[in-house]
Amino acid sequence: MPSTSGSLPKRAVVVGGGYIALEFASIFNGLGVKTQLSYRGTRLLRGFDAELGTRIAEEMSAKGVEVCLSCEPAAIRKLKDGSLEIEFTDGRLQKADLVMLATGRRPNSAKLGLEAAGVKIAEDGAIVVDRFSRSSVDSIHAIGDVTNRLNLTPVATAEAMWLARTLFGNEPTPVDHENVPTAVFTDPNLATVGLSEEKARERHGEVDVYKASFRAPQADPHGQKGTHLHEAGGRPQEPARGRRAHDRRRCR
Repeated sequence: MPSTSGSLPKRAVVVGGGYIALEFASIFNGLGVKTQLSYRGTRLLRGFDAELGTRIAEEMSAKGVEVCLSCEPAAIRKLKDGSLEIEFTDGRLQKADLVMLATGRRPNSAKLGLEAAGVKIAEDGAIVVDRFSRSSVDSIHAIGDVTNRLNLTPVATAEAMWLARTLFGNEPTPVDHENVPTAVFTDPNLATVGLSEEKARERHGEVDVYKASFRAPQADPHGQKGTHLHEAGGRPQEPARGRRAHDRRRCR
C-alpha cells in the first residue's frame, strides 16, 4: 500500500523474512523512515545458516530497524486520517503509513493451457522439470522462477545457457545449483556460498565450524560493527582470522 503523495512515509511496516523484506526494510530505514520488519517465523532468512539469520537481525536492529519475530498481521485497515492500522494475530495494534508485503510469490503459470498440453504442474504452480529443464512433455522446457528451483536472476541466466547447449549445441548439460553464491543487500550486507552448517552436517556428518568477527582498520562513520564470518566444512588450509581469535568447534 504505497503512499501517493510523492513523499516518503514516516512509518513503514515490512512483512516477511526473506531477501526482499530485509532489503526493503534496510532501504526504508536508511532513508529515515521509522521501520518495522515483521516476520511470522522465529528467525530471518530461512534456508541460510541459522547463525546468519540471528546475526543479521541483531545488526539491523542496531541500525534502527525494529525487528519483530513471531509477528503475523491478521488484518490491515485504512483509517480516516489516511494512515493504516495493522492488527497482529496476538491482538496487538500498530499504525503505519505504508505496509509492504514481501511474503513470497507463486509461479505465474495459470491460464497458459499447460495442463491441457500435458505439462505437469506442482501444487504451487511451478512447472515440474528434470535436471535438463525438460517438462513432462519432451518438446516443452522451462527455466527460471516458473520452475521454483532457485529463484535468482543470475541462476535463470545460467539455466538458459545450459538449456541452449542442450538444445542447440548437441551438448546435453544438466543444471547445476550447487555452490551458488548469494548476496543479500541489507545494511549490513550479507553473502553466502556453499552448504549451510545444517546441510553440511546432513551430508557429511562431522564437520569443523570456524567463526570470526573482525573490524575494519578504520572506523565506519555509519556505525558498521565489522565483519562476521561463519565457515563450515572440512578443515581449510588457512582458517580466516581477525583481531579476535576465531572460534572453532566440531559438530556432529
